[in-house]
Amino acid sequence: MMEQNLREFRSELAGSIPIPDKIDYERVKFLFQQSLLESEKNSPQYKYQFLCDESEKLIYRCNRMTGEIECYSNRNDKLKILSSIK
Repeated sequence: MMEQNLREFRSELAGSIPIPDKIDYERVKFLFQQSLLESEKNSPQYKYQFLCDESEKLIYRCNRMTGEIECYSNRNDKLKILSSIK
């Protein structure tokens, strides 16, 4: 009985889902690229990007202009530079 109900439900569900149109992936890719470029123009240019590792209490600062990455320790609410890589 349950199997019969599941089969009926499956066929009803499959019939209710519309068949998608063919997708032009190149057009979608172009629209995403265009959208990203437009949002990049409108967003402010930040010099630094920060990443945080909460479990290790580390903060990484990346200088987006030079590519330099600095690692800071955040112990006792004080920042201490641990290393710097260019």
